[in-house]
Amino acid sequence: MLIDEFYNSEEENEENEIPIFDLIPQSYKPSGNIKMIASSNRIIVMGLEDNLILRYDQSKELNIETFRFTKIENESIIENLFLDPSGLHLIISCTNGQNYYHYYSQKKQPKLMNKLKTETITAVAWDPVPNKSAQTDSILVGTSLGEIIEIKINSKVSYKESRFRFKEKKPITGIHYNRFPPYRDFFYVLVTTAENMNQFIGGPDLKTLFLSYEKKKLTTSNQFVENGSTSSKLSIFNTQKKKTFAWFTSVTIYFGELNFTGKNPKDEDLQIVEEAKVLPYPLKLNSNSKQNSSSRSLFPQDMILTEFHFLFIYPTDLSVVSTLDGKPWEEKKIERGTSKMIGITQDPETKKIIVYSKKDLYKVDVFEEDRNIWLIYLKRGDFEQALMSSKNKEQKDHINQLRALHLYKNGHYHQSASVYAKTTLPFEEIALKFLSIPDPDPLQIYLVNKVDTIKETDPTQASLITTWLVEQVLDQETTYSRIISHGRIPELLFFAEATEDYKTVVKHHIRLGNYGAALDLLVRQKEMELIYIYSPLLMFNSPVETVQTWIKLKKRLLPQRLLPAIMRYSPSRNLTGIKQNQAIRYLEYCINILGNQDRSIHHYLLSLYAQMENDHDLRKLLRSEGIVRVYDQKYALRLCKKFKQDRACVYLYGEMELYEQAVELALKIDLNLAQEKADMPDDETLRKQLWLRIAKHVVEQVEDVPRAIEFLKQTDLITVDDILPFFPENIKINDFSTHIKSSLDTYTKEINDLKEEMKKATDRAFKIRQDVQELPQRSYTLYSNQTCNLCRKPLQFTEFYVFHCEHSFHKDCLKEHMIQNYLSNFQIKSINKIEEKILLLQENIKLGLTENKHNTKAEEEILSLKKKLRKKIAFDCVICGEIVLKLIHRPFVHKVNEKVLDSWKI
Repeated sequence: MLIDEFYNSEEENEENEIPIFDLIPQSYKPSGNIKMIASSNRIIVMGLEDNLILRYDQSKELNIETFRFTKIENESIIENLFLDPSGLHLIISCTNGQNYYHYYSQKKQPKLMNKLKTETITAVAWDPVPNKSAQTDSILVGTSLGEIIEIKINSKVSYKESRFRFKEKKPITGIHYNRFPPYRDFFYVLVTTAENMNQFIGGPDLKTLFLSYEKKKLTTSNQFVENGSTSSKLSIFNTQKKKTFAWFTSVTIYFGELNFTGKNPKDEDLQIVEEAKVLPYPLKLNSNSKQNSSSRSLFPQDMILTEFHFLFIYPTDLSVVSTLDGKPWEEKKIERGTSKMIGITQDPETKKIIVYSKKDLYKVDVFEEDRNIWLIYLKRGDFEQALMSSKNKEQKDHINQLRALHLYKNGHYHQSASVYAKTTLPFEEIALKFLSIPDPDPLQIYLVNKVDTIKETDPTQASLITTWLVEQVLDQETTYSRIISHGRIPELLFFAEATEDYKTVVKHHIRLGNYGAALDLLVRQKEMELIYIYSPLLMFNSPVETVQTWIKLKKRLLPQRLLPAIMRYSPSRNLTGIKQNQAIRYLEYCINILGNQDRSIHHYLLSLYAQMENDHDLRKLLRSEGIVRVYDQKYALRLCKKFKQDRACVYLYGEMELYEQAVELALKIDLNLAQEKADMPDDETLRKQLWLRIAKHVVEQVEDVPRAIEFLKQTDLITVDDILPFFPENIKINDFSTHIKSSLDTYTKEINDLKEEMKKATDRAFKIRQDVQELPQRSYTLYSNQTCNLCRKPLQFTEFYVFHCEHSFHKDCLKEHMIQNYLSNFQIKSINKIEEKILLLQENIKLGLTENKHNTKAEEEILSLKKKLRKKIAFDCVICGEIVLKLIHRPFVHKVNEKVLDSWKI
């Protein structure tokens, strides 16, 4: 269906609907002929030709008040009425040039505006904010001599210096002003005459604004000219979204939007009027020509602007024209026999419209004014605006059908597919349409979007499309978005698990706070990386269950990768009744059960222990790593210092052999601990220095000779004379007499003991020299059946060694044993070189390569080499000598000999 055909069919359908504008006659008849009507804030003010003013409050039933001028010169009658937005302030202009002001609440006669006695007010711009007090804000009035004057009203009318006069001195036909949002000190003023529409922008007040324009001529940048126009009217329509205007001249209609958004009033050549267009008046039958009746544009009696239409008043009818395309939409005739219509007015607050003749009043009922706006936009091809203006699903469906067809015909297949999916057109029809083109993507787009619109009442079609999409077309991400758009969370989780996308399922459980379910899934799946990713969140929110899960996974996890999660732990997040620190719990499990040797794990556990008041666990961990230490001692010492764990610091000082620091710190804690650390060094001199430091501390603390002397009994390294310098000078020597005598006795005994030991040592040295002298003459008796103590074979068939302990070994057996167990690579190379030299010398002698006189020399060299070899491989017995102590760490039975090992089992 083409757009024009569709548009025409919709116009025919509208004929049977309720009209948008309906002209309703009112039963009320005024006492005289109506000259002018003004309305605002539910107040209607009527000016009659006999100068009677009628005021009707629509909020009060049949509440019509009247007042009449008591003095009026030259039999002048009311020309125009100007009512402010509150409905309380009224300006009345008369045909003789006099102007009056009336404030309703004062219940007094209208006051003459003396300074405007010779100029009739032809237009008024009130402050746009309703003011219910007697005092008004700035009011701009336009006069019949082309002058704009600012006035304010309190108890009387005050005239300001701000004014502007057009040189042509033509009457002002319309005036409107408001403050420039959001600049409160800038104003925008729109003024019309019969031929010109002018805009004024400036500030900070109206006086400065008009002065700036008096100094410069109005140019085309702020002026619109309609040549040949003899009269005009300015109409403004306000909504929350936008402000529109219509300048009705006697020739054409100038219509547009006043847009202040994002505009800076300080910009030169600023244009507030946007989307302006010139429209003609509707064609009307010329009833004055009796012979040749013809249709032409006629200037109406009066007119106003609504949100989407122009309303024109002619003597016998009301014509409605669309502001969007300038075409007539409706026409309402008045009944025959009634007086001809002369005017129309609209309440700016309630938007109520009143049409009037000299005798009659009519109310204009408005029903869904924007009802057909979407059709106009559709005719233009503006589908976006048509959708925004549509009222129901049927209209939106029609718009989308035509939009999709338009896009398809213009080759925009991807966009067309997206729009077709929103329509109610048969699925098969659109699918076939896109199958006919070579590009497969539009069909995919259509199917993906169509799933969203399939009703639950057609599950078969939904299942077929969804299955096909998932298997053939859609990727995982698109499938997720489709399922989520339908709110099918259980199906989403099922699909994610089926495709092994555990990350999505875990994220869902965590988002809902189901941490237990998330942990259960993490245990079941095999991807450990997911555990590392989500452990920080889980450890923070559910630490007990999280640590239990880590323990279940044992060595499948790398504890060092869990450190970021462990660091997020807070004991306050434990389950009720559980006080154990879960971070410590897991780290202890890693070290004590899994045997973890990672330094970062040990360090973090140390940091947690160091922050505890009780240092038992800290010192236990430090001592347990004494043999194979994982932690860095310097780091541990810094931690203990930071958290004032002094006993642990003393222990670390001792382990680091910083004994002075250990004793110095221990003296502040525990004297016994200081004494323990003083005994640790191997160096006796250092131990004595440490004990002297302790002794000095004891003397300075107690200043009690008996207690100090008692302290000396705990060590043999220092005596009374060592600690005497620590006592004050006034100490009495009598206090030390006993101890000095005891020391002298001890020294005497030690000297005597030393003399006795020296005598014994001299005797032992003499006996050793005798043994050494007799050693070369020592001999051993070997039997024919004596065997090598290593290979258990007889000794007599090859070279062998016999030791003083009477153990005997083949030379080769002993050498092999030494190489395997005691000698370094360097020593082995040295032995091999010696043997090579011996073999070479023996071969030379055997082959006669040496002269007889040199044989003796070669044999001596061989003996010398064998002596060297003996020193390297036979310097000690390998069964009972001291050398055997080097092998004490080896097992008695080698692991390879399983039978022997089994025989030792209990």
